[in-house]
Parts: sequence; C-alpha cells; structure tokens
Amino acid sequence: MLSRLYSIFTTAVRGFFANAFNFKGTTSRNEFWSAILFIIVSTLTLSIIALLITLNIPLLHDAYYIPDVYSLLLLVPSITLLVRRVRDTGLSLWWLTVYFIPIIGIIMLFIIVLMPSKRIFPLF
Repeated sequence: MLSRLYSIFTTAVRGFFANAFNFKGTTSRNEFWSAILFIIVSTLTLSIIALLITLNIPLLHDAYYIPDVYSLLLLVPSITLLVRRVRDTGLSLWWLTVYFIPIIGIIMLFIIVLMPSKRIFPLF
C-alpha cells in the first residue's frame, strides 16, 4: 500500500517537472495535489534549513534567500500546473483571472481545483 502511494507521488512529481513549461494538456486532481504537497514540503524543508544555517553560521546570514529563490524557480511550473488543472475541469482559462479578486478569488480557485475532471474539452 505504502509503495503504491510512493509510486503515485513520485510519478506525479516527475510529471510536474517534465511538464514545467507545458501549457497544453491536463492535470488530474491526484497529480495536482501531489505536486502541491511536494512544493509545500520542499519549501518548508528549505526554509528550516536556511533558518538553521542563518542562526548557526553568522557568515552565511544571507541563506534565508534560498527558499525565495526556490519559490521563484517554481513559479512558472506552478502556473502551468494550475492552467492544466483548470483545463481538466472543463472550464475556460478565463476563470484563472478570478485570482486577482482579493480573498474571494483564492477561494474560488480552490473550489475550481477541487472539481472533478471532465474529459470533454471546450475549444479555446
């Protein structure tokens, strides 16, 4: 059971990096949430490591920039992941613009990525 979950997770993370600049296609809920979990865990891990380095080695006081640089490197792959997930729900990509509505937009996008997949895609 655990090996199956590990296999699913590693496949999803490999797919995340393999499709880092691919705006075409779709991403299932499983692949999406596995990639998001990887992003959160890896960013938290890097943040803790950077904090420990900054506190223990005074010469490396700029180590706290490491998680910021890492987050910037994952910005475009994260956007492409979200685009493919919205496309998988069967919605228009214009729904991504709701992100710019304060508070409500983030809640709406969260609901959108929770929606089940639809295998009929509209023409864009």
